[in-house]
Amino acid sequence: MKKLLADPTIRLAFRALVAAAIVAVTQINAASGGTIAWRSLAVGAGLAYCEIFTPLNSLVGLFKAAAPPSAK
Repeated sequence: MKKLLADPTIRLAFRALVAAAIVAVTQINAASGGTIAWRSLAVGAGLAYCEIFTPLNSLVGLFKAAAPPSAK
């Protein structure tokens, strides 16, 4: 899995799938009477969690890659 997540295109596809899944779940739960603000908060929190605490984004969060040395 680590080798698969090394490709930025694959990570982008995974992020899109995670976003689609979170939105789908919140829309299904919307039928129970939740407000738009709570649904938006849930989507934002879910996406922030995935960006920070999973290796889907190598630029931020716990799995960020080390910065390359600057060329002088």
